[in-house]
Amino acid sequence: MSSPLRLYRVPTSNGASPVLELDGKHYEVPPEHEPPNTRAAVLRGFVADGGLVACEAPAGKLLPAVDPARVAKILCLGKNFHAHAAEFGEEVPDDPLFFNKLPETLVGHGSE
Repeated sequence: MSSPLRLYRVPTSNGASPVLELDGKHYEVPPEHEPPNTRAAVLRGFVADGGLVACEAPAGKLLPAVDPARVAKILCLGKNFHAHAAEFGEEVPDDPLFFNKLPETLVGHGSE
């Protein structure tokens, strides 16, 4: 199993820049490769090939990994596994529950 890949967006004087974290190291992600344009497997390949520039770990406020202005809709699937339903003291429904969220509900890691 591969290690987790984390993507952050950090505020800059020009808006925001994406930063990728893999194996405890941080890398600048060129805007043209910011998700959803580029899949995680491709970003992992860039790191393996030395195609991304290393950078310091982000400090301060983190923005949502994907710019909410680029998101048209968020579709969610809820209570589709036993542990999640158990949190609410309910049975797993016969049919999955679909619901939507507004793009404005996206927040950066550690935000409320």
